Amino acid sequence: MKALILIFLIFSTSSFALENTVNHVDNEGVIDTLDSNYKSGYFFFNEGLHRGTKFDSIDKHGRKKTYDTRDDKHRLAFTGNFNLDITNIGDITGFDISYGYFFAIDGSLEVIVSKNTTLFSRVADPFGNEELGNTEEDLFTFGVGLGWRSDLIQNLINWQRLFDTFTFYITYNSFDEHYESTKYTGAGFRVDYLMKYRFHKTFHFGVKVGYAMAWTTRPEDYAEESRSDRRLNLGWMTLGLDIGLNF
Repeated sequence: MKALILIFLIFSTSSFALENTVNHVDNEGVIDTLDSNYKSGYFFFNEGLHRGTKFDSIDKHGRKKTYDTRDDKHRLAFTGNFNLDITNIGDITGFDISYGYFFAIDGSLEVIVSKNTTLFSRVADPFGNEELGNTEEDLFTFGVGLGWRSDLIQNLINWQRLFDTFTFYITYNSFDEHYESTKYTGAGFRVDYLMKYRFHKTFHFGVKVGYAMAWTTRPEDYAEESRSDRRLNLGWMTLGLDIGLNF
């Protein structure tokens, strides 16, 4: 249900932006890219949905330099994670290190490494798979995926340096259950939404919400033990504080 709500919010925001846009074509049939028109609600396909922002500086020779965030090629970020359920915020603690390479103004290739310590009171499955008691575990995740950045959030909060990023990862997960010293491994996926404020040409600070699932199994305890008896399906949501470098 939480995943459906997250997906609904993403597509609701996208629909809101697209329903309030029109195309503007100049005399030569080329889509215009003037920032003033964009601020008035025009949507330009060659710019994507990331209009960007500009930072001015003076170099050592006294010349003015301008950096446009649409020229970003790389992003390196660190995120401190907590449980999204703030009433049990300490049940998940950990961190992410993520890297993005921008192959387009608003598109990126993404890599993430995540290490979290989790406290599961119950992991239930309607098909009779294993459940965990109230134990503390370590969860390691490595993922690769695609990211998409935009300034759709500015339709709701009118800050010109505020942007958002949606990222989808395919993941490999290693889950260490301490009570029985058992390791579960398997594939999964992760979806992140990051709202960030670009307070400097290089740095951003933001808040990230993540939803993840993993389908893991442990080694056999005896010969021919069925896979269903060894399976453990995991799902979790995190709230993170993110700080990153953009260059």
